[in-house]
Amino acid sequence: MQEELFDKYLSGSMAPEDELRLAQLLKDDPAVGEALVRHVRETTLLVQVASQVGAAQPARRRSSRFRDFRARGPRWGLVAAAAAVLFLLAVLVALPPGGKTAPKPSTVDHEIRRAEERLCEIRQKEEELAAPRPVAAAPDPEADRKREEERARLRAERERIELDMKAAIERAPKPGGPRKVEERREEPGKSDAPPQSLPDTKATVATVREMEGDVRLGKVRAGPGQAVLAGEGLETAAGSRAVVEFPDGTRVRLDPETRVRDVQPKRLHLEGGALVADVTRQVPGKSMVFTTPHAEATVLGTTLRILIEADATRLEVTEGRVRLKRLSDGQAVEVAHGHFAVAAAGLPLVEKALPISEIVLLPSKALRAGRDWALVPDDQASTRKALEASAVRSFDQSLSLLKGNSLGFVEFAFIADADTTYQLWVRGRCTAAKDRELHDGVAIEVPGSTLSDQFLIPNVPGGSDRVYVSGFGARAGYTWVCRAGDHFEQTPAVTVRFNRPGPQKLRMFAIETPVRIDAVWLSATQKTRPADEQPAPAIK
Repeated sequence: MQEELFDKYLSGSMAPEDELRLAQLLKDDPAVGEALVRHVRETTLLVQVASQVGAAQPARRRSSRFRDFRARGPRWGLVAAAAAVLFLLAVLVALPPGGKTAPKPSTVDHEIRRAEERLCEIRQKEEELAAPRPVAAAPDPEADRKREEERARLRAERERIELDMKAAIERAPKPGGPRKVEERREEPGKSDAPPQSLPDTKATVATVREMEGDVRLGKVRAGPGQAVLAGEGLETAAGSRAVVEFPDGTRVRLDPETRVRDVQPKRLHLEGGALVADVTRQVPGKSMVFTTPHAEATVLGTTLRILIEADATRLEVTEGRVRLKRLSDGQAVEVAHGHFAVAAAGLPLVEKALPISEIVLLPSKALRAGRDWALVPDDQASTRKALEASAVRSFDQSLSLLKGNSLGFVEFAFIADADTTYQLWVRGRCTAAKDRELHDGVAIEVPGSTLSDQFLIPNVPGGSDRVYVSGFGARAGYTWVCRAGDHFEQTPAVTVRFNRPGPQKLRMFAIETPVRIDAVWLSATQKTRPADEQPAPAIK
């Protein structure tokens, strides 16, 4: 009879008298509550099995409970029902002995069902908002902003509901704790089932935004858009990567063979491997903290890289400042941008200048002057964004505008060393339908530098620090070029040496258009042309 009442409750078919009867049983005998919890879990398991084998065995006859609950919707809905059962148990246990001030069971049941329905609506809306925008759709910053605000509001509401449920569950008597029960005679050969632990409702602290290869969230394979709950960990296999985003916009990229444990709203533990973090400016007193087996890095808002090497932790800072504390003795050091420090036993914890061997300038970091360039979505680009000069102009037309200082440009700001020779590589593609070899060039201007083997732009003031690169039209898609009229022979790239270390600028002008530019790469190590399909390298 109890099982029949349990089935009616879960299927939503209880009559008022059945509700009163179940509520009284739960209040009078704690064993009924335990039986109800076991029943919910068994039913949940049946539904999970049904979802996996149902399609392969359409003609097989199922039990009535199996049919009833499989038709009720997605599996997480039943899990919500299980949570609702526990919530009801907590409320009933908390009632005063006399029961005079207790709410009617039908009212409690109604409130629980309303919470379930709202959770269902929130999850459906979150799935809709997480759906990617069509590639062909035009950029709409205002719509994107409203979309993120709505996602944040829904997330906050969902977490509030989940926390309310968790609080009610925690008020319930813990399994194995003291409780007053009536003596019952055990049947021969049978004993009470072991106490069941109550489920823990954890808040979402981050989201997996991007992934490549085999990425594990706990013990299961992760997927884009999947929530990371408080206390969970991630692991990337060889050749795999993942990007995790926190609610404040902080993004953490996990390199291959990296293990992260105990992810919290403002803290995570790097157990092994390497990560790169772009941390948004933090509220005073609520800084982002990265821990390793050897050190603790407190971040106020910066871009950094943390790498575990044997018995040491290496911190590299490319923007902002980070406080690094060695855990073995508590010694700490402030690490500024362009510097690094190593926390290890037996080594002095000091800040040192970071050799800058690779500089990658991406479209999203460019400042645009004039109307010649636009930032556009492009799935073929390294970051799915490209700089586009869409106007159709010849070399002579652009040169005339350049001489009159009326040609638009994009400008990049970065840090570089003075005693390093950098090879210049530009990744772009021609978007013209015909005469492609006449629409595939840009001019690069690097103030305060010395350029080698320049194909200098003639008769243009200040041309000694400008170089012309072209040749994108020789390929159908994106390709790397390194000089003017590049015909892809094995010739050295144009090189750049800066006259002083520190902050630098690079400007790019559209000369023969239309073209799209994916990246500008200044490399001290890449001395041969990268393959066409090689995207811009990740900044380390």
